[in-house]
Amino acid sequence: MKKTVYLLSLFLGVAIFIFFYLININNMTEKMLIEVVLFWYVPIIFGLYGIVALRIKKKIGNSDKDIISYILSFKDLFVSIHIIIIAILGGGIGLLFFLLQFLIFKPNLKNFDIHIAVSGTITWLAILFVFFALVWSHL
Repeated sequence: MKKTVYLLSLFLGVAIFIFFYLININNMTEKMLIEVVLFWYVPIIFGLYGIVALRIKKKIGNSDKDIISYILSFKDLFVSIHIIIIAILGGGIGLLFFLLQFLIFKPNLKNFDIHIAVSGTITWLAILFVFFALVWSHL
């Protein structure tokens, strides 16, 4: 059930992104394009974190194994693909912020995936806020 929620969230976010930035882009001003960021940003981040956390929980179980070592070992192709995409799109800083959640929460925590997904989403919302407040306003 959780996997379905995360996948739906991810696909909904991608669909909204495609609609606004590929299909409907000519009908929107720059300000409108900025205002709709949260409509696709939040579902994509939440779904991505949730899917990866579920996969890690499935592979590691309730052990106290080091999650970061597991993620960066590239033993799991599914997780490795996500990490590579995040590294390409977000660079080293993006990868660092992505991995931060996995340092905070341990896989033996009840609802590990929900904790990861929610905290990851909040972290990236804060980063987006800082970007719009400090960087975007000076462009």
